[in-house]
Amino acid sequence: MNKMYRSLMVLAVIILIIMGLNTSSQGTSSLTAEAKKPVVGLQIENQKINIYALGEQYRFSPQEISQASYGVLHNAHLQFNALVSYMKKIWTIFRVLFLK
Repeated sequence: MNKMYRSLMVLAVIILIIMGLNTSSQGTSSLTAEAKKPVVGLQIENQKINIYALGEQYRFSPQEISQASYGVLHNAHLQFNALVSYMKKIWTIFRVLFLK
């Protein structure tokens, strides 16, 4: 339960930092009469997902996101299998050198 509280506190701090950055950007935009976008943000409109990162806007459709997530999951699975194989080799060497 303690780890959950810590995780929630870290998440709350990150959210507060993001909100502070966006407020600062909005204040700078008001002072300079520029139309700056948020530092970090997410907006959903007309079946499109707009992600704002450092003032840049990236538009994604649900199909693009599902295709990208499939690629990421596939790569993660390959990396996990490579890690398991590597750890098995290390365990075999350790067992031969120290346990027998």
